[in-house]
Amino acid sequence: MATPFKKGAIPHDPRIVIPKLEDYIDVSALSDGLPGAPGIVDRESKVKAWPMYANGPDPNAPAVIASTGVGDCTCAGIGHFLAAVTAFSGDVPGGVMFTDTAILGMYSAVSGYQLGNEKTDTGCMLQSVAQYMVNTGLPDTTGKVHKLAGYFAIGGYTNLELLKQVANTFGGVYIGVAVSDSDMTALNNGQPWTLPAAGTNVGPNGIDHCVVIEYSAFGVPGIGNDESVITWGVEQPVNQHWALTNIGQAMGLITEDWISANGTTINGQSLAQLITDSRNVQS
Repeated sequence: MATPFKKGAIPHDPRIVIPKLEDYIDVSALSDGLPGAPGIVDRESKVKAWPMYANGPDPNAPAVIASTGVGDCTCAGIGHFLAAVTAFSGDVPGGVMFTDTAILGMYSAVSGYQLGNEKTDTGCMLQSVAQYMVNTGLPDTTGKVHKLAGYFAIGGYTNLELLKQVANTFGGVYIGVAVSDSDMTALNNGQPWTLPAAGTNVGPNGIDHCVVIEYSAFGVPGIGNDESVITWGVEQPVNQHWALTNIGQAMGLITEDWISANGTTINGQSLAQLITDSRNVQS
């Protein structure tokens, strides 16, 4: 029997205007807008573990949900993103880790989830979780609180080269996707998520799950699976056609650690106004 995992990404509310990267820096010519990415962008290999964070059966979760998990994928994704950023910055060898209790606390604060009450397990919008990370942050296993300096939407969320460069520059991409029953079966069988050809993109109203892109070989000849996303405790390969069809939302996350190390510019283009605007989004 296939292991059941939980989904829990709510499509973005179009009435909430999120600052869009393309409105702040020039990405029409990628080499001018973002630092050039190498052929393969790897933000995975230095991370020691990708915990489930209660997003499915998880013996570390509170007993009442240990066998089932909850739909906290948007919050688990933040934990995975921060692990990648801290591992590759060198701040925390192996990447920062969080307790299930901390991740569930964020999920409850954002969504209203009540532990053990399945009716309240309704999921979150990616933007709502990002805003919580700006305002409140998330304590790691040592007690240090990690916060976002800001965040932005990526208008061209099916521009895989742009997503690759955002992952290279900021440490990952926070995305909403649609995951089908056949995808779930493939994951249980240790198989990649693939499509033989790109179909019609699901768009923002079709997403139901949140993952983070931490590896991209898009544009490199001979690589069968162009991307790898972190979800449900694994590094899940996906091919280009799957990504072009199933990604329906993409966001960049700017950590306070990134700002302290790199300032508020990309190739001389200021991110200061973008960061300010993202901190003042009204949800």
